[in-house]
Amino acid sequence: MSQTDAQLLLEALSSKIPAAQAVVVTDRYGQEQAENLLHEELWMLPSLTAASNNFADQLAQMTERGNEEYISYYLGDNCYSVFEIGDKWIVGILTSNEVDQMELPRLVFEAASTAA
Repeated sequence: MSQTDAQLLLEALSSKIPAAQAVVVTDRYGQEQAENLLHEELWMLPSLTAASNNFADQLAQMTERGNEEYISYYLGDNCYSVFEIGDKWIVGILTSNEVDQMELPRLVFEAASTAA
């Protein structure tokens, strides 16, 4: 995955989900490719990247791909949801619990299709 592709995906996600406090795009190996965090959330980047990396590891260990489309981690008043986008990207999105979490999968996959 090129940095340019990751940046396009990041921009599409940031546009589609303006309420996101953080968006982290990693490759299949959990290596950060692009991120967009509110300044006050920068301290969370290592933890968010680790959560994305953990999800990537879980996917690598699965025998049947596609069983899990995303995992959500609740962190106090926030929720960090990690999504698999195709076979290239792992995307993590930090939002307030006030954001409709059931809408996130649709918004993420719409953004991914526009960035493709």
